[in-house]
Amino acid sequence: MPGSIYMPMFYLQAYHLDVKAAKKAILEGFRRTDESLLQESTKGGWQDGAAAVCVWVLGSKVFVANIGDAKAILARSSPTDGSNNTSDGSTPIKTIVLTREHKAIYPQERARIQKAGGSVSSNGRLQARLEVSRAFGDRQFKKVGVIAIPDVHSFDLTERDHFIILGCDGLWGVSLCFFLLYYSYSHAYNHYAWGAHPGDITFSL
Repeated sequence: MPGSIYMPMFYLQAYHLDVKAAKKAILEGFRRTDESLLQESTKGGWQDGAAAVCVWVLGSKVFVANIGDAKAILARSSPTDGSNNTSDGSTPIKTIVLTREHKAIYPQERARIQKAGGSVSSNGRLQARLEVSRAFGDRQFKKVGVIAIPDVHSFDLTERDHFIILGCDGLWGVSLCFFLLYYSYSHAYNHYAWGAHPGDITFSL
């Protein structure tokens, strides 16, 4: 989306040793971003919305936040005790989903929407139109349950963690998580060996 999450990096870094404060800063960043987008959409006369997923890596600590159906997937090697090695001796990569999708069809989201006065149709759409239950913008649905409050969590990086792929349904909806991780993992070392930029892998995906 235009601009970025309303979260100056220096502000978040100031709290990198205080997980609770950092998460509070992220929540505030999402709130302010949504507020700004709603103001712009009102002035511009448009009603679009957007899902979002963000990752901040501060030293060895990783913070993940998302709304809607945007997801973050981590590539992590299996333990190096040799018990899980493949036939060629390499260490297999595990797919770890770091986020939870927010869709109106899910019971917890459905209950929240109904409490706010909205409805979920038989095909799982809010007001029979919107599939996601959390998003930036979508001002016409804000009074019937759409919110921009993200799930936020953190974890510590390990030497077995390789990379994280961020994407919306345009990516995950047409590709298997394992395929994307395997493709990225296998190409990463080839690209790095030839001195290419990591962005080349993103472009090829």
